[in-house]
Amino acid sequence: MEEVPSTSREISRSKYMERAEEKNERRERKEEKKEERLTERKEERLKEKKEEKSSTKDENEKEKKKLFSKREERETFVCCFCKLSEKFDYKGRQPPFQRHLIYQEDCYIMRDPFSPLNQKEALILGGDCCLCKKSTCMDCSIFYTKRFCKICALNNIHDLPLQLHKKIKQFSLNNEKDENTSI
Repeated sequence: MEEVPSTSREISRSKYMERAEEKNERRERKEEKKEERLTERKEERLKEKKEEKSSTKDENEKEKKKLFSKREERETFVCCFCKLSEKFDYKGRQPPFQRHLIYQEDCYIMRDPFSPLNQKEALILGGDCCLCKKSTCMDCSIFYTKRFCKICALNNIHDLPLQLHKKIKQFSLNNEKDENTSI
């Protein structure tokens, strides 16, 4: 049997002790809930990290699939002068496979077939002439702030700097040789 308190002091002391025990129990419950919340948050973070990793893997796989499917669907670049013909991966200034580079003109770009895929190197095939809009390769054109095909460069030689005149005159010599060999 329990002892029954006989005085009011003993009653108040026992109530005080009961309240203190209740407070301790509440405090312990709060701490347990905090710990549960922390563990739940940790688990959620771990799940998010796993999902991010799996999503990046999925994205990488999707990009690879896109690359291989796009390679099959690639358009063909053809130089209107020398008839160089090659499939290109991108036309523009900033290819998605070389995000660190921005070219000064829209050009026809293909991935370098001789470099590893992870290096993401590229070859520039050529560009469009700024005057006649014909596609020209690097050998049949000249770049001076804009790309000029050999005919437009010859026709506008007086507007281009003297340093380029030698190369532009080589275009005319090559044209004459090409015409003589075709006869």
